[in-house]
Amino acid sequence: MQYGAAVAMTKYFGKRSMEDSFFKHFEDTSDEGEISNVVWMDAKMIASYARFGDVVVFGTTFGTNNEKWTLGTFVGFNHLREIVVFGAALMCDQNTESFEWVFIKFLEAHGGKKPITIFTDQELAIGAALEIQIPETRHALCTWHINKNCVKYLSKFNNDKKDVTSKFNECLYRYEEESEFEDAFNILTGNVDGKGKEWLKFIYKRKEKWAYCFMKDAYTLGIRSTQTSESFNSNLKDYLNCKLDVSRFMEQFDRVLEQNREKEITSLYDMRRKLPRLKSSMPIFRGVSNLYTPKVLELFQAEVELSMLAHIECLEGNTYTVGKSAFDNKTPCKSRQVVWIREGQMVSCSCKKFEGVGILCWHALKVLDREDIHL
Repeated sequence: MQYGAAVAMTKYFGKRSMEDSFFKHFEDTSDEGEISNVVWMDAKMIASYARFGDVVVFGTTFGTNNEKWTLGTFVGFNHLREIVVFGAALMCDQNTESFEWVFIKFLEAHGGKKPITIFTDQELAIGAALEIQIPETRHALCTWHINKNCVKYLSKFNNDKKDVTSKFNECLYRYEEESEFEDAFNILTGNVDGKGKEWLKFIYKRKEKWAYCFMKDAYTLGIRSTQTSESFNSNLKDYLNCKLDVSRFMEQFDRVLEQNREKEITSLYDMRRKLPRLKSSMPIFRGVSNLYTPKVLELFQAEVELSMLAHIECLEGNTYTVGKSAFDNKTPCKSRQVVWIREGQMVSCSCKKFEGVGILCWHALKVLDREDIHL
């Protein structure tokens, strides 16, 4: 960072620290004393991360100011499934060392609390930095970026006899068993050559970070891509351009941040003012209506409705198989196995939705209804 920009940023951080006693900022300096990376967060970001920082999305946007620096944002979902910001960074480059430093300072500012899962794009330097600094955190790759590269490298192999891109999407989203995934991916690889085959080999080495069969038990809150971060960054682009100096860039960043927080406050006000709309008088709905926020309640009610149409069979002992009813044309037809432990009143489904999203799936709810268990 040039001298004038560095002075402007120092003044900005000094002003913010005077306004907010919990404001934190870090500057990474080179051997020559030049600022090369910056991380900052205010009191609201710190409080939000303490409550909602289990799943983090880290996205980057290049060329946000006249020095062509990269903006990195740490975001996630709150209990209303609204976007909340946990921190931000400016980087002069995107090498592994820069990302390492950013992650170190981000965790330091948040008292060392590490996320359970973090989503990023396919940047190799980010993955390498995460493996070094927070190997305990589950690293997941953005499915949107993977799909974009799928079209780039594989669409030319599509024809009347085969649809290579759709077969890859099945590997990405459909297969629940690793053996199914491996068989399908091997067939897929045999149908392409050149750069398409090279890309498939590249992405296969990272299969644990994107394929559904490996990710179904990951705690993700239903997130599969970095679009949460990109949604916030897209709002920034309405106010930012590459001609802004650092001082004006920071002011515009704060403006967008405040708009995002106003939206969050409005959603919280609406939640408290309006009673949740229950689709049924079933006891299970009344039991959770005081616990779930309206958005989560809406997701839960959809699962309950599906459970009412499901078909259930007892396999043996405490194991059930739950699948599609003959009268249901919307629900995926694959059956799941559900284990019910009466002594501890524990239920577990092979789809792993509760472990990943935090909401009971319709398979488990069907078993609870069969066992006359009501929340």
